[in-house]
Amino acid sequence: MHKKLLPKITAEEIQNTAKDFMKNRGNFLFVEIPEKNTEIPDDNNELRNLWKNYKNESIIAYEDDSTETGLGNKPSTKASIVKTEKIKELDTSVYELSNGAKIILKKTDFDKNSILFSAFSYGGLSKYKQKDILSAKYSTFYAIQSGINGLTYAQMSKALAGSTATISNISINPYAESMSGKSSTQDIETLLNLVYQFSANPQFSDDSWNNLMPQLQMMADTRDAQPQQVFINKINELIFGNDVRFLSAKPKDLDFMNKEQSAKIFKECFGNAADFTYTFVGDFDEDYLLELCQYYIGNIPGDKSKCDTVKFNEKTFPNGNIRETIKKGIGNQGMVYIAFGGNLKSEKDVTANWIRAETTYPLSSLLSIKLREEIRENLGGTYNISAQIGGLSSNDISEPSNFISEFSFDCEPERADELKNAVIKTLKELSEQPIDDATLTKILEEYKRDKEKNLRSNNWWINELECALVLKLEPISSLHDYETIPSGLTKDNIQKLIKKYCNTDDYMCVILLPENE
Repeated sequence: MHKKLLPKITAEEIQNTAKDFMKNRGNFLFVEIPEKNTEIPDDNNELRNLWKNYKNESIIAYEDDSTETGLGNKPSTKASIVKTEKIKELDTSVYELSNGAKIILKKTDFDKNSILFSAFSYGGLSKYKQKDILSAKYSTFYAIQSGINGLTYAQMSKALAGSTATISNISINPYAESMSGKSSTQDIETLLNLVYQFSANPQFSDDSWNNLMPQLQMMADTRDAQPQQVFINKINELIFGNDVRFLSAKPKDLDFMNKEQSAKIFKECFGNAADFTYTFVGDFDEDYLLELCQYYIGNIPGDKSKCDTVKFNEKTFPNGNIRETIKKGIGNQGMVYIAFGGNLKSEKDVTANWIRAETTYPLSSLLSIKLREEIRENLGGTYNISAQIGGLSSNDISEPSNFISEFSFDCEPERADELKNAVIKTLKELSEQPIDDATLTKILEEYKRDKEKNLRSNNWWINELECALVLKLEPISSLHDYETIPSGLTKDNIQKLIKKYCNTDDYMCVILLPENE
């Protein structure tokens, strides 16, 4: 039917039909205005008059301003390979190029016609003064939105139409800068071209900056508008203080934003290939991909004498019992956040560090199971409760010196205190009584199943290769180790770990309630 009717429909008929559907201005006007609004009238009569008498501005017809420049040609020369290492246990190759760049390649058959990419370098925001933090943090958005190789962002997007190659993330974190992306096997050269252009030839336009700043201003102006965001901001402030590296920007923070400094920082962070390790996992021909890396990554400037070092200055969990209640919003919903924290003994042995960190995964699973049984099934207090034990760190690139155990859930406001007390009571009981056999068997089997599943995942491999080979946070043998963690999780050891990570005599609790409570 549609094949017969569509060819007979004219543009004029569509225009006339649209006019019939949308006569006048409609009967209902809804306006949402920021509290700090300075431009939009907030008087009902003014709004009604504006709506009734507004005249449409003339619309300029769209003009395609795309060019034939493209993303750029392949560099004419290629870097040489100065070092090769084959890691048989992981079926992985590591290469170093003459510009100092390190390349990790692992070929897999888990996901046909798919390649994942990541790049990592130490440094990040730790290199910069507080006044430059936001310029650094948002420099990645500034660069991306400015396009590449003389193309605007829109032109770049059009040039990439039909390609699977994408740089999904470019970020500068507190202690590192990173880049990640993916492509099909056929589009891997396009992906490498993007890496090369953003690293060696980034561009920064006034239009991009002028589009970015209003967005950041709106985010800063409304950071305290939503109850959930106020709740999160308070938690972060209690843990990290006033360090802007870890907090969402306030309006006054944006006064320090500087576009020249932002561009300079981006070039400093991503312009030295010798400071980076580039990892590829997926379905590729290794010789072909390596040669492409020699051309593209090999032509990013590299200087080993300018590689960044980083001094970790992690926050300690605040001492003493902390209780905060926030009243914000009008909905009938409350939120509860409970956290425990403390110091971790420094372990010189990488295996001991890995065991300590890896053990927190099944332990978190155990606590989730037990708290769901009590808070959801027995008390009917919430649909889901989150339990997570980990390092109190702004990143995953160093062995943390402190830990944090976090529990959160939403509930009816009037039950917030009751359910908070039930969580504390359950955790105390788990630290004093042996876990039942059924739950212990369940978490150990779950750990092994996850390990087996992960070994067939490109996402897991690219993260683990970085942890083991770049960050040195775990031994190579751990990637195929199914037994070490389960064998150490005895009933007695679990009780000791819960006492360590969940000291119910000393904890932080933040509760969100509606304003009328």
